[in-house]
Amino acid sequence: MKLKFWRLQQKKQLLNLLHIRPQISKYNYSTMEKMKKEELTPTAKYLKEYIKNNGPISIAQYMREVLTNPKSGYYMKGDVFGRKGDFITSPEISQTFGELIGIWFLTQWNAQGKPNEFQIVELGPGRGTLMDDVLHCYRLIDGIHLIEVSPELRKIQRLKLCGNNIAEGNSCHRIDGLKFFWHNSIEEIPENGWREILVDIDDSELSPYHFQFKLSSEPINTTTTTSSSSISSLLKKFIDSSNNNNKFNIGDKIEISFESEKISTQIAKHIHNNKGASLIIDYGKDFIQGNTLRVSQADLSANVNFQYLKESAKNLVNTYGPITQSKFLQTIGIKIRLEVLLKSTSPDRHESLISSVIRLIDPLSMGNIYKVLAFLPKEESQVPPIFGLSEVGVVGVRIVVDSDKAVEVDVDLPTIADMFCGAGGFSEGARQAGFRVKWGIDKDDSSIETFLYNHHNTTVYNMEINEFMNKKIRNVSHVDVLLAAPPCQGFTGANTRGNIIDMTTNMILVMNIPQALDILRPKVLVFENVKGFFNRKKSEEIYKLFVNDLLDIGYKIKTKILKATDFGVCQRRERFIMLAVPTESNFPCWPEPTHYINSEVSDQARANYREMGLLPTPTVDVAFRGLNTATPNMDYIKTVPYHLLRLKPNQIPSTVLCTINPGWHNIHPTIFRYISPRESARLQSFPDTYEFKGTLASQYRQVGNSVPPLLAKAIIKEIKFVI
Repeated sequence: MKLKFWRLQQKKQLLNLLHIRPQISKYNYSTMEKMKKEELTPTAKYLKEYIKNNGPISIAQYMREVLTNPKSGYYMKGDVFGRKGDFITSPEISQTFGELIGIWFLTQWNAQGKPNEFQIVELGPGRGTLMDDVLHCYRLIDGIHLIEVSPELRKIQRLKLCGNNIAEGNSCHRIDGLKFFWHNSIEEIPENGWREILVDIDDSELSPYHFQFKLSSEPINTTTTTSSSSISSLLKKFIDSSNNNNKFNIGDKIEISFESEKISTQIAKHIHNNKGASLIIDYGKDFIQGNTLRVSQADLSANVNFQYLKESAKNLVNTYGPITQSKFLQTIGIKIRLEVLLKSTSPDRHESLISSVIRLIDPLSMGNIYKVLAFLPKEESQVPPIFGLSEVGVVGVRIVVDSDKAVEVDVDLPTIADMFCGAGGFSEGARQAGFRVKWGIDKDDSSIETFLYNHHNTTVYNMEINEFMNKKIRNVSHVDVLLAAPPCQGFTGANTRGNIIDMTTNMILVMNIPQALDILRPKVLVFENVKGFFNRKKSEEIYKLFVNDLLDIGYKIKTKILKATDFGVCQRRERFIMLAVPTESNFPCWPEPTHYINSEVSDQARANYREMGLLPTPTVDVAFRGLNTATPNMDYIKTVPYHLLRLKPNQIPSTVLCTINPGWHNIHPTIFRYISPRESARLQSFPDTYEFKGTLASQYRQVGNSVPPLLAKAIIKEIKFVI
């Protein structure tokens, strides 16, 4: 039964890509009632007919058809990149990315004797942004070669790079004489063999889906074709290597991309025969991974296995890395480039420049997810300096270029302190808004471990708030913004018994905030709690005392109830927010909603929201998309009583609790188990790079007690304009 539901879940993901939206929540898992199949899209019709005539296809071929089919492929429809597209890449975030890539290749050209014939080749140029930025570093180049299958993207690339929108032809000239050449995709390899997971038609009347995964009937080493045999040999050698041996059990799934291996080998052959250098930059790991296939309406992708790429190329070239994108960019000089840009641009652009660089190098954003692998000729025996230095770290724009030295960028980020930091949701939102976290306070060991792991170079005081006020408050560094989200137990409606002990304890904690504010005198206080903090009978008097204390020390306040769904958080949590500023200061504005609930608006309103740039708040199925059973703790409880309340896949839950409670909606929508801590974190809008420490029970508590980072980010981002 578990396998069947897993298949349903995977097939649903395939449907999302083909824009087929069955109502999964109406599917009765107990009776398996029949459902009418949705109408097929042109891509789905073509694939279904092809599979009927030719048999199941590999996932590699499926990805090619869905993404690059000349008639209906996703990348063939035009511009899908950039801030107005479906997703954004590193070159679109900051021009410094492409400029530094150009500098790296320039150093390789110099190291190889400055050959007269010098060409640059880019696979998958997108909108041409990366190449446009790379060319800032060059003057005389024989030609630029772009491998692009989409005619529509070629038009965009021509316009970006050559300044003319030529619809036909495989080359163009820039005004300075530089030539650009376009080429088709690299030759495809055979797709039969080695027990692949294939994509087949699903004609079952019990399912609303058109496609299903199917295991190939023959192993790859039974084929006699030369190319498949070589792949089989490399695969066996790779899996049996000392690094990978004894890791697998019968039934395990691993991802090996033969398409990537072939491209890697061709690049290595070219460098082996002609010299040159190559950089491969993508998100992935340096080891075998399980199910990372991600199917959505925006793209179809999977993680790169850098270890496999190195194995396929090592006989032809020297391989270096992979290192993190953060290390690569920082070591090659993104700090220096940022300083130059800040001096040569107007102040109104500074915030955008700084935040874009932080996004590229921050370990919790793109800095560690993306990796950089280099191929160089065998004759180059010396390790390139960038790949030989120690790993770097970053806090805000603090750059560490080796294990002993730290260099500060001459840019001061606004600072925050978190009085009840917990696992760090409030601070994570502040960090995403462009603030530097200086210190926090909490008494829970696991929460502190989580906080310190995710917020580097930050001081955390492991003690009761009362002890902190007596011993430490006058010695801590002053900050621009003070965050305070005291425990909500006693104030929340989830506390149906009205626990007077919880309420009394937390009221005492709350009354420490005005005292801290008076000593630290920050420019803004952001206070967060449940709605019940100010309107429950038992806490109303404390609220009045709290406000009076703030007024007495020279602060004015304003309050509002904010909905987490308005800012992209997958839960209907409403939070009480108070902003306090010195009497003579201006209040920050309240954040404008960035999202809307798709199921609650009319078609006309939906169109208006999209025109305004608003996005639909993710539902449970969207929030969980891409997670799989290989995720740590995913199988925490594999079987649970069926009568317990399930999350609805196409809806938004009311809240995320800090414990597994059978009376609340915390059962996975399609699998017989509780939702995992990682899934809970997705509902709270934590990025997947944010790791939680401690026991499972502690992780649930940490997630449930956190301020949703996206809500915090929206609030704190507005503060930048008044401090």
